[in-house]
Amino acid sequence: ALPPMPDALKTDATLVRGCSASVWVYPVVEDGQLSFLADSNAAITKGIIALVLKTVEGKTAKQIGTTDIEAALAPFDLKNQL
Repeated sequence: ALPPMPDALKTDATLVRGCSASVWVYPVVEDGQLSFLADSNAAITKGIIALVLKTVEGKTAKQIGTTDIEAALAPFDLKNQL
């Protein structure tokens, strides 16, 4: 489950391009650490977003840049499931 994202933040600027579902992501920086508000109109996509955000939540931009998100998500076998 993702924390609720206010509808006012679901704009063209926060829309992720290239997704088959509508996905919105809004970054929030606090004390140099990033957290994200996100939502999707598709339940499966929303679940995948939650997994990705759990991997990067509370890290600095530099830490996120060096995070191997693919390896972190490998146990979920998403490549074969989607």
